[in-house]
Amino acid sequence: MRHWWLPFMLLAGPLHAQSAPETGRWRGSARFFETDARQALGAMPVELRFDADGRLQGRIGDGAFAATAPEPGHGPPRVYRLLLDAPASARDPRARRHVVVLVTPSPPGTLDADFHLKSRFALDLRMNVGHLDVAPLAGPP
Repeated sequence: MRHWWLPFMLLAGPLHAQSAPETGRWRGSARFFETDARQALGAMPVELRFDADGRLQGRIGDGAFAATAPEPGHGPPRVYRLLLDAPASARDPRARRHVVVLVTPSPPGTLDADFHLKSRFALDLRMNVGHLDVAPLAGPP
């Protein structure tokens, strides 16, 4: 009975050792679902980097964000709350800098992620929703 914790450690070990399937660099665009937002703001360029531990960093539109871990207790999908250093689009009259990204499990080599462009992380009835159309980049992560 001295090592009662050993089975739990054996189960937990592989869970922490697994890397996220989307580990690496991705590039593409953020496409809005709503026609009005798509016409007003257009597609925004996106550059993402997922680290092996699941942290996400990169750029969305005109704004960059620091490495951010997914919210604990969520998933799937994994939820990231990103605060951009500049508004996502210079054409956005609301100058929104808050982005919520939802990453849904997908086959290796693909990334299925939606985003919400918001004025704040709390309830925002005028947020715009869209999809990240990105492809993996070759090279080291």
